[in-house]
Amino acid sequence: MKMMNNTKQNDKKIWIKKAQSIIILFFSFFPGTILPTDTPDPVQPDIPPVTDVAGPFILEDTLFSKEHSPYLISQAMVLSNDTTLTIEPGVEVRFTPHASLTIYGRLKAEGNAGNRISFTGSGTLPENKEWGVYFNGSLDPTSATSTLVYFDMKNSNWGLSLSNARVEINHSVVSGSRNAVYSSDSSLSLNDDQFMNTENDAISVSGGSMEASHVTVDTAGGNAVGAFFKANLIISDSSFSNLGNGTAVEI
Repeated sequence: MKMMNNTKQNDKKIWIKKAQSIIILFFSFFPGTILPTDTPDPVQPDIPPVTDVAGPFILEDTLFSKEHSPYLISQAMVLSNDTTLTIEPGVEVRFTPHASLTIYGRLKAEGNAGNRISFTGSGTLPENKEWGVYFNGSLDPTSATSTLVYFDMKNSNWGLSLSNARVEINHSVVSGSRNAVYSSDSSLSLNDDQFMNTENDAISVSGGSMEASHVTVDTAGGNAVGAFFKANLIISDSSFSNLGNGTAVEI
């Protein structure tokens, strides 16, 4: 009996050695093979950190750099008088619901064709679109002019609002707003801009002046341009299409 047990044990050892040899031979032909019991580590997506904008007041000249993009505004931010907020090309600024940026100084957001600046909401649900940018200033000829160049604004029901301000918008796109631009007693200059998918008038001008060249309005629930209270308009080489209940220009 002992001899039989020893024989069985020896046979078992021989089979184990043969199995080990087979495994070693297999992996010599397929060195990259992973055993079924091994689970590779999941690949983590490369998500850039978000820079929270401290507030509610910006009291000194400030730079939003591409290095620290994207930026998150989550409250009612105010840029004070005689202060400039400069935004570098390629920067993305995100807004949470009911957040806003009010400019009493100067906003200099100048991108380029390869690195556009983006202002966007945190989502497409109705409550995530309740945010906007406001310009409040003086029409004094010496007052600073805010500039938006190669600038995109998406999913903002409040859009861009001007009150006694000077603003130039060039090569920019505003889409998914109730009103893309509302200008009251301001000086507004538009050049090579697109305003798309607005619920009401794409551009509303109440008093003040607007000079627009090479402007495209596509899909608006109201007028392409609505002018009120003796607003002074100069519009050239522009196209307006897919207007719901409005006209190209209503005065």
